[in-house]
Amino acid sequence: MKLLREKFSILGFLAFFCFCSIWHFPSTAFAAIGQWTGLGPWGGDVECLLAVSPSILYAGTQNGGVFKSSDGGAHWVAVNNGLGNPTVFALAVDPAAPANLYAATYGNGIYKSLDAGSSWSRLAASPASVYSLAVDPADSSTLYAGTDGGGVYKSTDGGATWNAANAGIPTAQVNALVVDPRLTTTVYAATANGIFRSPDGGANWSLVADTGWTRDIAISSVTPATLYAATGAGIFRSNDGATWTSAGLSGISVYALAINPADPAKVFAGTTAGIFGSADSGANWTLVANGLTNANVQTIIFDPSDTTNSSLFAGTWGGGVFKTSNSGNDWQSANQGLGNTFVQAVVTDPSAPATVYAGSIDGIHISTDGGATWLSSSSGLGNGDVEALLVNPMSPTQLYAGTWGGGVYKSVDGGASWMAANTGMSSALVHAVAMDAANPQVVYAGTNSGIFISSGGSAWNLCSNGIPADTEVWSVLTAANSVVYAGTGTGFYRSSNGGIEWTQSNTGLAPCGVVYGLAADPTADSTLYAATCGGVYKSTDGGVNWTWASSGIGEINVYNLTFTGTAPVIIYAGTDSGVFVSRDAAATWNTLNTGLTNGDIYAVAVAGTSPATIYAGTWGGGVFSLTSTQDISVSPPTLDLGYRVASGNSASQTVTISNGGASDLVIGSLAITGAGAAAFSVTPGTCSSLTPTILPGGSCTLNLVFAPPSGGPYAANLELASNSGNTPVVNVSLNGIGVFPLSVFLGGTGSGGVSVSAEPPVDAGLVCSPASIYCGAFERGSSIILTPSADSTSYFSGWSGCPMTMGDSCFITMNNAVNATANFVRLTSLQAIIDAALGDDIIKLPITTYVENVVMNQVGKSLTLSGGWADYSFLSQTGFTNLQGSLTIANGTLILENFQII
Repeated sequence: MKLLREKFSILGFLAFFCFCSIWHFPSTAFAAIGQWTGLGPWGGDVECLLAVSPSILYAGTQNGGVFKSSDGGAHWVAVNNGLGNPTVFALAVDPAAPANLYAATYGNGIYKSLDAGSSWSRLAASPASVYSLAVDPADSSTLYAGTDGGGVYKSTDGGATWNAANAGIPTAQVNALVVDPRLTTTVYAATANGIFRSPDGGANWSLVADTGWTRDIAISSVTPATLYAATGAGIFRSNDGATWTSAGLSGISVYALAINPADPAKVFAGTTAGIFGSADSGANWTLVANGLTNANVQTIIFDPSDTTNSSLFAGTWGGGVFKTSNSGNDWQSANQGLGNTFVQAVVTDPSAPATVYAGSIDGIHISTDGGATWLSSSSGLGNGDVEALLVNPMSPTQLYAGTWGGGVYKSVDGGASWMAANTGMSSALVHAVAMDAANPQVVYAGTNSGIFISSGGSAWNLCSNGIPADTEVWSVLTAANSVVYAGTGTGFYRSSNGGIEWTQSNTGLAPCGVVYGLAADPTADSTLYAATCGGVYKSTDGGVNWTWASSGIGEINVYNLTFTGTAPVIIYAGTDSGVFVSRDAAATWNTLNTGLTNGDIYAVAVAGTSPATIYAGTWGGGVFSLTSTQDISVSPPTLDLGYRVASGNSASQTVTISNGGASDLVIGSLAITGAGAAAFSVTPGTCSSLTPTILPGGSCTLNLVFAPPSGGPYAANLELASNSGNTPVVNVSLNGIGVFPLSVFLGGTGSGGVSVSAEPPVDAGLVCSPASIYCGAFERGSSIILTPSADSTSYFSGWSGCPMTMGDSCFITMNNAVNATANFVRLTSLQAIIDAALGDDIIKLPITTYVENVVMNQVGKSLTLSGGWADYSFLSQTGFTNLQGSLTIANGTLILENFQII
């Protein structure tokens, strides 16, 4: 798309000047249904490479952010969390903390990662457009940044703050920076105005070599006085950093340099003509590019895992990463997972859904296995920058390609070869190609100067009557009865006579004016959708009137819209913020971005049915796919609801049902089965019902309740049946244990306590009575002993509610709920004791002293006292017995055995 292409053109020019810092340390794709899977084509525009350890590499790419390899370049994965998809011109690592990384971007400043690339945060104070980075090896909190037109900036606090460090250096583009490892206050800068050197950490600079546009500078790690510089006029060399002389490759634009870590005489140079090697300090150079299918080399580093220094990695413009293990004699692609292709069009073969065509800025790629493998197929394609692709549904081996600058190309052999088909076409910038709905021989081309029509591509005629001259036409959509629609830079146009005449119809359409894509509801031809610079718009009257239909997307750039061809109709929207999906005719939209590592979606295509596969072409991330199945997952798979009191309280836990697929998940039935089913029940949580419909990427919850009718373990299954093609029936194991409560109370007029001998009670959420002195929940069969103890003013008189007693103790086996009460009687005086003994009771007393006069006032009876009184005296009187004196109970028990009649 031209609006973004203009930005890309600038970046493409600047990208030649990438520099990556390299530090050597001692040795130390998505395939799940329901998320996007990166398919490639692998490769792309690699601006810089960084080796952190023998196995860990990073690659900065054009509009693709950062990729990481953890296996020495065998496989790559995008690591852009928090970073997005900017162009990364330089990468650097903190030598003292290898997990700390810096990424220099164009326009977005510098980002920092503290976790080896897993996440990034922007250094807010950093300059905006940065081409080069360097870290002081002696003090890793000191960083240097080379900018676009702003000269050099310096930070002394790990990037938190930055200040210009430009005294003596023009505020020009700084393409590379290196720090002398011997004397780290000495810094070299490769700029658009030659080579500059600072002896004082960037405070002052002086020109040391007027080499003109200098793209890279390298310093030997073993003899730091040896430096090489890559310029637009070849290579320069210095043995002291102050004087520089030509070192070969004169007249060749050199972009990158790598010095052998053990031998500074051995150097590799990356150029637009491939890679050259020198073993004699640049006196002689040899092309070492066998197998290097892309000769535009941006960056070179040595493989730190190779102690012989025979292995190198090269980052190229358009070809991704290459590796050699024999000093450049042979190179192999090392791009698995590195998807940085700029894909602008994706179509599939309607008769063979696994055949996918991807149009990119580097040509056309074909896959016959759903994107598992790709073949570049641009034979005869004079201009490889492909913006639009069209497959003839009646004859799928016939294809058309619209290119940026080369017009239209046609293939009649399934894309194996191409031929120009531009007769009569005055515009070479083609954004869209479409075919008449009734007559496949009629082809439309949307260009930067109107619409052209051809019969089979043999000859073209400009048919833009009613469309202003030089109007950019981004999309063309054909319908029945010779109706044609066009999305342009000035809005929406409609033709009712096959494109001969056009009428603008922008009522209600986006004020920003640009319509990038058009789509029609396959079930209602008059219902149209427009992808615009301000979101999605909808018309139900063939484009006469429009309403905003972008709830959930917002007013962002939407580049294309694609429908599924069968019910239920689903709409997919490709935007600059990922893929969105709607199942309600654009009333609402939801994101569908799980697994996407690049959010600039330029093309979306749907292939096949039952299930359908959705393909997304990204700007800088290649092609992604997602299989449109329903994929149910239930979490957790086992639910342990713990202990609950039988016929008492209940426990509730949540089960989450998720749809990881790309189609609606319908729960058809739900049941609780198994021997313990009576103890469990289920209610909707956030689910709309017990048989909900869950949208792709969505989830909802159910509440599972455990209420045991009795004690003991319970087990059951929650069984969910759905329309999932993978797991139509899912079971969740349910477990819980019913327990019995024990509560202990105190009764009577006296006071005392109870000791409990038992295993600790279980946590069953038991709510204790405020009146109880003890409560707990126990499993069936638990044994418990309760032992009472009276205080000094009371005596224990017995239990109530105790299943079995022995002596004063209560013995319990928990087979039901138990409420036991220990009864105590309050003792007020010795007279009360004697009165209580008249019924031949046995009185138990604590050890104490009673001082009082006690009267035996039952006539005709005498009282025998026993129990170990320490001292006592009796005075006999007629009619009653008077007991007086100080009475001490020695053994704690006074037994009044009986009364004798005298």
